[in-house]
Amino acid sequence: MRAFELKHIGIISAFRLFGGMFIIIGLIVGVLSGMTKQIIPFKIPFIDRIGGGVIGRLILVFLHGLAVGGIAAFMAFVYNLFARFLGGIKIELEK
Repeated sequence: MRAFELKHIGIISAFRLFGGMFIIIGLIVGVLSGMTKQIIPFKIPFIDRIGGGVIGRLILVFLHGLAVGGIAAFMAFVYNLFARFLGGIKIELEK
């Protein structure tokens, strides 16, 4: 078993991973809610102002992915600052 320390998280890679992941999850939830009307049974009040219907929901999914990606990038930046002074997370890996 070997011990490693995670000293740096790539800010762009965190943004890309979490942003992309939540865009895909949003699309899946959007399709399911459109098919069943069970997941989101209410009408979003401002959806008509941003394109309405499918286009409005796609815009919201994209914006949600960007927001989550931005939060993940910020958290990676904060982790990198703290890891520089306090040390990173220690991980043990087996070959």
